Amino acid sequence: MIKSWYNTIAAQLAGMIEVSDEKIIQYSNGEVNRTTFDTENDLKTGTIIDPVIFGDLVRENMSKISSEGINKLGHIALPVAVVNIQYMRGRKPVLVKELGMKLPELEDIVYGRTYIPADADCSRAISVSEYMKVSNSKKEDYLTGGEAVSKMMERKQVPKEIKDAAVIHYIPVMPICMRYFWCDPEKRYLGSSLNNRYESLLARINRYKRLEKINCPEVIMLNERRELQGYVDMLISNGSHSYPAVNSYTCQPDDSLEELFKTITELSKKNPPILKSTTDILAFISKAEEIHQYNESLNDETYALDSPEMQKLDAMEEELKEILRPFLEMYLEENHKIYLEFVDSVFQYAVHSVPQAAELMFEHAKENGVGGFHPENEEHMAYYTKCVKDIEQGIANAAALYIKKQLRFAFA
Repeated sequence: MIKSWYNTIAAQLAGMIEVSDEKIIQYSNGEVNRTTFDTENDLKTGTIIDPVIFGDLVRENMSKISSEGINKLGHIALPVAVVNIQYMRGRKPVLVKELGMKLPELEDIVYGRTYIPADADCSRAISVSEYMKVSNSKKEDYLTGGEAVSKMMERKQVPKEIKDAAVIHYIPVMPICMRYFWCDPEKRYLGSSLNNRYESLLARINRYKRLEKINCPEVIMLNERRELQGYVDMLISNGSHSYPAVNSYTCQPDDSLEELFKTITELSKKNPPILKSTTDILAFISKAEEIHQYNESLNDETYALDSPEMQKLDAMEEELKEILRPFLEMYLEENHKIYLEFVDSVFQYAVHSVPQAAELMFEHAKENGVGGFHPENEEHMAYYTKCVKDIEQGIANAAALYIKKQLRFAFA
């Protein structure tokens, strides 16, 4: 990071503490409302690389960037109010205290599992199933999600600086020079995984708008609002709630605004731990290949979750995950020893995406002309060994993310 980037408005907005809708709009240079994958036309207008909003990312100009130039922010307008997870499970988790609630109770409202009356009297909260039985004329008398939290904050007279930042309708889009980095060996710009979070959120918003336009049933829209809250969570602080968004090939957690904020503001960096690969490579690849072949034998047919076919697949995937347990236990022993008693919780969180990564490993191998696994072939062994080491690195980082962002809330 360039030192002139420290203490900029962009850094403050990335932190998402005391960041209100008003502040996001004040510093925005334009609205981002399309994904870069939108093939309707070839224009970049309204995307996270819109040159009108963010400026052109030209290598020759990088050294000339001024502090004013890097503050070209954009914004994304959300179709519904959402809760800023920094105020619930993040760096300033004050909502529980301010509202006088337990965290699970608050999350039931935030994620649409509970509705409260419009007067915000939580003692008369109802479940989703009860809400669905309410007559259509009375449904508007109940609230859930960010809108409900706003009402509760009004009722409890929560301070304005918290109220304005804890429920938001806009998300800041960081300057393009904070999301792309020049890679000399490849002579091109490489995008941060933060871009994946922006693209995913935009796709989810556009899906929500399409479903709303055709008047989808309330139960579907409820799920869409819940998903939208989750996608905003992952953009603001990936891994703070539920499983993290990860790279499909390596299980490496995507960066979020929180990681960008820490990169900008934490000048003293700790060296990352040196990881020792302890996974039985042959056992892992052999089990992964067995699962791959079994998946192919299912011929893309649809099976019920409790069918014998799916139960067998689940059991095989659990066996695959268990092969990585010695590595994760060793990682915790050497780097997070005080959390060893929570090893099962950390393990389930960290290896959640391993079966998908293993499946993509074979697809990627086929695309690169490597083909199936042949341990007697040194080239094949080297390729698959690197894949497994990448997955080890990914699950180690996911474990660190869980310890840092979730473990303090896991047993609340």
